[in-house]
Amino acid sequence: MTRSELRAALALDAVEARTLHVLAGTLPFVEVDARRWGLVDRDVPGGAKAFEAAIAALERAACAMSQDAVAVIASLLAPHSSWTPEMAGSAYRVLKVRRAAFAAERTGVRAHGSP
Repeated sequence: MTRSELRAALALDAVEARTLHVLAGTLPFVEVDARRWGLVDRDVPGGAKAFEAAIAALERAACAMSQDAVAVIASLLAPHSSWTPEMAGSAYRVLKVRRAAFAAERTGVRAHGSP
């Protein structure tokens, strides 16, 4: 679905874009391409298992930028080789959210965007 369709499905108005920003790093939601959002198990080649493998590869590569994530995932074999840059970006954002949650847990500070 498009970003506007996702907003409508979640009953969000256009000014609640911050909610979409939080969703960008929250599974099962992933960006499928430049216009559409989807669900990891349904819309990402390899599903959740491949998504977790991609996150592990990004962690090993110590990715610090979304562009790095695209390159790392593009170098992986199938099913990752068919991923879009947006799918790679979604994996990177999930990794960033997990890193922040882990850091917050270690310091006892609540992570931004966590429940």
